[in-house]
Amino acid sequence: MMTEDEYLLFIRYLTFYMQRLCIATTFKQRFVGLMGLHSLTVDKGLYLPHCKAVHTFFMRIPIRVIFFDKQGQVVRDIPQLQPWSWAYCREADSVLECSVNSLFTLKNFK
Repeated sequence: MMTEDEYLLFIRYLTFYMQRLCIATTFKQRFVGLMGLHSLTVDKGLYLPHCKAVHTFFMRIPIRVIFFDKQGQVVRDIPQLQPWSWAYCREADSVLECSVNSLFTLKNFK
């Protein structure tokens, strides 16, 4: 598990690629997520801490979904999760939802 300092560095690493990163902490933020968007720019993303599954119900666009474990290591990357789908990763502790054109590189954080 990451320490608080490691967690802050991890978030900073994510915001290097996505300057408009939102962190979903409330039930409503997590449930609504990116629903309703007609497009998603490469600088925008949604980070869901303590999450193992996501859905794209009611979404209009595909998204890239990256699952991380408790140490910030990438455990699964789905380059194009289509609308009206869902994804699950048992090993995950958090999830990043972003544009399918995201410039995020998949090197491990640590």
